[in-house]
Amino acid sequence: AVTDTVKASNFAAGNMTPNRGVLVGKPGGTVYAEALAESGKSYIVYLWGSVSGGNLTMNLPAGTYDARWINPGNGQTVKTQTVSGSSAAAIASPAFSEDMALLLRSSSAVQSSRFTGQGYQANALQPSAFSLQPAAHGSAMGG
Repeated sequence: AVTDTVKASNFAAGNMTPNRGVLVGKPGGTVYAEALAESGKSYIVYLWGSVSGGNLTMNLPAGTYDARWINPGNGQTVKTQTVSGSSAAAIASPAFSEDMALLLRSSSAVQSSRFTGQGYQANALQPSAFSLQPAAHGSAMGG
């Protein structure tokens, strides 16, 4: 469902690579996370576990980012917000008891695509290239 949601939102994922280094801190609860990033442009964070709220903290280059929390089970947007980039950018997490995905996109990239008419190309997002589902071994976040 996350792959479908990413495609439906015209979110660029073709140039992203796995990057746990952008994940600095976790929201409250027992949560694991994986991240894909095209630094300074776009990020996808997949979280699984149980979260009671709090902040996901990320290391983001300076700039403004449009953030969208998505329930991967049904593809519905749960929350949207604007985030300022910093080495400890705090992104308010909604509470969840299973999985959640966060899509972040640089606001300048969003504006650029609106003015040039060039949409984001999500056709490079293939499940065989990488998985947005939790790996069996997981990646526990410190915090």
